[in-house]
Amino acid sequence: RARRAALFFGRAMAIVSRLTILIGLWCAWQHVHGETLPWLTQFNSHGEPRPRNDGARHGRCDREDEYPIYSATASEHQDPRFVTVEGTKLKLGCRTLKFGGSNTYQLMERGMDGSEGQARVRTLLDEHVKLGMEVVRTWTFAYYWDKALQWAGGSYNEDAFRALDYAIDEAGKRNLKLIVALGDMWCEPEGVSTMISWCGGSWEGDFFTMESCKDMYKDRIASIVERVNTITGLAYKDDPTIMAWDIINEARYKYAGHCTLRNWFGEMAAYIKSLDNKHLVTTGEEAFYSTTPDGYWVNPDYWSPDEGQDFIADHTISRDIDFLVIHMWPDNWLQDAVSWQDKVTFTKDWVDVHIAQAAELGMPLVIEEFGKEIRNNENVEIRNEIYRAVYDAAEESAKNGGPVVGTMFWYLSDEVYSDPDGWSRGGYHVALSDQSTLGLIERHSRSMANAGESESSC
Repeated sequence: RARRAALFFGRAMAIVSRLTILIGLWCAWQHVHGETLPWLTQFNSHGEPRPRNDGARHGRCDREDEYPIYSATASEHQDPRFVTVEGTKLKLGCRTLKFGGSNTYQLMERGMDGSEGQARVRTLLDEHVKLGMEVVRTWTFAYYWDKALQWAGGSYNEDAFRALDYAIDEAGKRNLKLIVALGDMWCEPEGVSTMISWCGGSWEGDFFTMESCKDMYKDRIASIVERVNTITGLAYKDDPTIMAWDIINEARYKYAGHCTLRNWFGEMAAYIKSLDNKHLVTTGEEAFYSTTPDGYWVNPDYWSPDEGQDFIADHTISRDIDFLVIHMWPDNWLQDAVSWQDKVTFTKDWVDVHIAQAAELGMPLVIEEFGKEIRNNENVEIRNEIYRAVYDAAEESAKNGGPVVGTMFWYLSDEVYSDPDGWSRGGYHVALSDQSTLGLIERHSRSMANAGESESSC
């Protein structure tokens, strides 16, 4: 009897093992082909049914061709003060613009702190000039509630707008260009999680699908793009200091396939260009892959393809999207056990794959966000290795006529932070005292500028 029981148990375990293998293979096949198992993804965290994939990962999306084309090309738009696109190049008049730049997201918030805050804005912008950087990426949203640009649907903070006016004016005085992010996925005061409550939504997917939410976001876009600067008297849409609009910072729509977010990008890009055909537009996304076999392997982890993004699909929904962007966050995306050497390897792979596909698409590429956190058990040289990996790839592309036109590290700060939990120097920020990293940034910025000058016709 004991032998019979042992035999039965062994056979049962063999069956379970085979079923486990089959289920694993089935899950992997569905993951690659854009489907999800209904009993695993039936409900979201609010207990509401999750949408099934709205388009196969390898295939066309509905409504691909509905969006009107307003894009201003180099041949159509002759004002030499505005940045335009010509193939894989950015043009500024007769110049080919290739740049090193930074994310200095806090300009609006700094400018709200009176004369002291305005002095800090000037210090940060002066540092860009000193280091040879030509482009700054900044935000129209805030970390802190009292400094938010938008308080509710249709309700805006004039003090925040005036601070943004100041930042744009000061950047223009220094011949700096701005990439301006119109909204955000993350920050609580006016990110997607907050905005959905203003438009009658209940979870993040509603923001990208409900007409009331899309209309509310279009109102935000119009309020920013058509804003008349109280200092310069120029509408933002007419100000050459602005190089481009990010539709939103790092949009994600989990478990919905790639088509919903792609269509949303197309709709919003067309709306922006209907208001403003002088400035460039891009997505502001991280650039995960869900449809591209040649890029799928470089995703940072198993979750990446289910975030609703696809680098190629999102940037090619319409010619209203003028250039490609990628973000790169090895510390956030990779598991904690991954060594810093492997993070450098990931950085190189991530950048190289996107560069190759940008070349195939024939579009300019900006490495729009990248960074490395500094903790007490690490040193600045590890961060510099990540920066070198990005900069070396960018410079090689720029010098050889490739698609990379700019890089933007995260982020330049005039503060030094510390706290008892192990963070040192603010985690990701580069302080004005970080001379080794600043030296690396300056050399890179001047190298990129030189690569641009060699292709200019001035």
